[in-house]
Amino acid sequence: MGAQHLISGRRKWDKVWIAFDVDKSSAFARKALADRITQLKTRGKNVPTVIEQVEELPWAVCSIRSINMVDAFERAEYAITKELGLYSIVTSRKKEQLSSLAERPINTMLLAPHMTVHNPSGTISNNIFWYNRWDLYLNQPGRTQDEITRIRGKFDRLRRKIRRLPWRDKAEQVLIRYYNAFAHFDLEKSFLDGCKLLEFIEGDEGTKGDTLIKRAAFLSSNPTLSKEIGMHLRHRRNLISHGRSINDASNETLAFQMKSFVGPLLETFLTNPFSFQKGKDLWDFCDLPVDKTERDKQAKLLATAQKFRDR
Repeated sequence: MGAQHLISGRRKWDKVWIAFDVDKSSAFARKALADRITQLKTRGKNVPTVIEQVEELPWAVCSIRSINMVDAFERAEYAITKELGLYSIVTSRKKEQLSSLAERPINTMLLAPHMTVHNPSGTISNNIFWYNRWDLYLNQPGRTQDEITRIRGKFDRLRRKIRRLPWRDKAEQVLIRYYNAFAHFDLEKSFLDGCKLLEFIEGDEGTKGDTLIKRAAFLSSNPTLSKEIGMHLRHRRNLISHGRSINDASNETLAFQMKSFVGPLLETFLTNPFSFQKGKDLWDFCDLPVDKTERDKQAKLLATAQKFRDR
């Protein structure tokens, strides 16, 4: 959903190739489609009705060598989730609220509900499928050709930067976690997984919450305000963790606040604009004082120490 006319060509993540422009007249596609239709018919009442209405959507076909069917699905899912995570980061940057009161995820692109594994001939490998939640009202957002061209340019630039990162492996895991966090239909889960995303990006098990908040806030345009928001989000997370219920309106607000709060950190982590060679260099940078006077004082001390040791 949301990818029509936007994602095209072939992409490679790890050793998985993803083809977004699938020729549905090919022998593979004809056999795969026939087997999927047969699968749905034999499942009868056990199939969500919405699946029968999405076969017209564009396909994404992943090519992979694997040890078994489950391994093939999991590795393909990780690969395509990285791709959709990349697109979701760009297309949801300015989104701050849902367009209606209906329960829906923040991401404008979602994995399709009907996912199957096939042999190279197109024959379905087993009569099972993986289902992702999908609702009838989820329609693709309309985009002009100029918008599509501009968005594709942003995607390509961000993808190239991620490929060159010293911490590329972790960055690719961030793409998966970002997609999964904001693909929930339950916005409380989006908020909580957004908190986990923050922890995964900039810390380890020993990093305290105050440090995580300060680092994320340091990269925002208004660190003082951002830090206050971060403290508020942590407080609400703690309330939820201790069983305090939150109403649906607050869940939406919290989910979007968390997305906005982690945004500057996410962009810096994935683009490395300061050309750091290690993740620790980035965190040391974020741990510097926000106050200019304090930074000047620290810079003077370092310069004096260097001059002293270089004598």
